[in-house]
Amino acid sequence: MLRVSDPPFPSRAVVGGKRIAHAEKRAQMRFMTERPCRILLVSLFAGVVFLGFSRPVLAAAENSGAIGTIVPAGGLISLGGPVGAFVDEVKVAPGDVVTAGAVLMTLKGEGVTAERDVAAAELEASRTRSASEVAAQRLAVDLARQRLEEATRQVTGYRSIGPQSTSANELARLEGAENQARVALQIEQAKLRTANAESARLVGAAEERLALASSSLEIRASTDGTVLRVDRRAGQRLGAEPAIHMGDLTKMYVLCQVYEGDLLQLRPGMTATIRSATLGEPMTGTVEDVALMVDTRARLGDVRIRLDSVAPANRLVGMEVEVVIAR
Repeated sequence: MLRVSDPPFPSRAVVGGKRIAHAEKRAQMRFMTERPCRILLVSLFAGVVFLGFSRPVLAAAENSGAIGTIVPAGGLISLGGPVGAFVDEVKVAPGDVVTAGAVLMTLKGEGVTAERDVAAAELEASRTRSASEVAAQRLAVDLARQRLEEATRQVTGYRSIGPQSTSANELARLEGAENQARVALQIEQAKLRTANAESARLVGAAEERLALASSSLEIRASTDGTVLRVDRRAGQRLGAEPAIHMGDLTKMYVLCQVYEGDLLQLRPGMTATIRSATLGEPMTGTVEDVALMVDTRARLGDVRIRLDSVAPANRLVGMEVEVVIAR
C-alpha cells in the first residue's frame, strides 16, 4: 500500500543529484591522477627555462662593459694662436696629412707684429752688448799677456848679466813679478771664457724670444698627423678656443672608463668588442693599457683599447661607443 509521503517513483532531482555526485567523483579521480604529471611537466619546463637563461647571464657576468670614445693615437691635438690675432691664410684642409713643423695657418695683427719687433730689437741689443763685453775682456787678456812678456824679458835680461853682477834679491823680485803677471794672465783668460759663455747665453735667449714672437705669426703642426678640423677662416679673429684640430690616424684607439670593481679583472691583451648604432658591424680591439689610478668621485678608471682596424674609426673620431671586454 502506498503512502502519500512516499512517491511511487524516485524523483528526477534525486536521480540527477546522484549523477552529479558521480561526475564530481570521476573528475576528482582524474585530477588526482593527472596532478603528478602536471607537476612533472612544470618542473621540466622550469628547468629548461633556467638552463636556457643561466648561460647568457653567467657569460654576461664574465664581461666588463663601459662607454668609450674613439680617439687617434696620442689623443686629439688642438692648436691655436695669440688671442685677438687675425687669420691671414689657411694653408691646410681637413684630411691633409702634415709633418711636424709644417705651417698650417698664418696670422697678422698689430699686437703680434709689435711683439716680434720688440724681440728683434732686444736680440740686436743683446748681440751688441755681448760683443762689446767680449771685446773689452779680450783687450784685458792682451794687456795681461804683454805684462807677462815684459816681466819675462826683464828676468831673462837680468840673468844674462851673470851672477857676479846681479843681486839675488833683485832676481827674486823680478821672478816674483813674472809669476804675478802669469797668474794675472790666467785670471783674465778665465774671465774671457766666462764672458764668451754669458754672451752666448744672452744672445741665445734673445734668439729664442724672437723665434717665439715670430712663431706667434704662424700656427705649426706639433707632430706628424692628419688635419681633422679647421675652425677659423681667413680674416677671422682668433679666440681662446683652438683654431685647428689634428691627430695621428695611423693607429686608432677607444678610451673608456671602467668601474673600479672591474679594473682588477682587466689586463693588457684582453679582447674587446665595440658597438654603435652608427657602425654596420662591431669593431674589435685589444686592451693595451689599464689605469693605475681611479677617479675617487666617479669611481672609474681609464682603459685604452687599440682597434684591430683603423677604418672606419679614422672617420669617426670623438664618437661615443659601447665597449664590452671579455674576461
